[in-house]
Amino acid sequence: MTASDEATAGPTSRSVPWRRLSGHFAEMVAAMVVGMVVLGMAVRLALILLGYADILDRLEARLVVMLFTMGTGMTAWMRYRRHQWAGIVEMNAAMLVSFMVLLVPFWAGTIPESAVMTAGHILMLPAMALVLIRRRGR
Repeated sequence: MTASDEATAGPTSRSVPWRRLSGHFAEMVAAMVVGMVVLGMAVRLALILLGYADILDRLEARLVVMLFTMGTGMTAWMRYRRHQWAGIVEMNAAMLVSFMVLLVPFWAGTIPESAVMTAGHILMLPAMALVLIRRRGR
């Protein structure tokens, strides 16, 4: 398939242009960042006001808040873009699993907290890209 064929392919084609996929991926990441910042501040404020701010001393609690806020932002954007729930769930699962697989070595004491956060964010991007590529044209 030539570049011009790819550019004119319909949205239901398996040949959705890579530029369009990249743009969509960037939109999702931006929505995740916005969700994490805006909702993250709201959650932190709520925890402070309720007297539970110290719960965020634990990595697991910070991960729950982070994944919830990122996932909410991404879900809102994907629904706005009229994606089906199955794709939204798969994308959130890719994000979640990327961090969850790192908790076992963290709990075993073989990797530090900083490695969970860094590696989780690094693993999350290709995991989400794989879901995006697998679902392209649907």
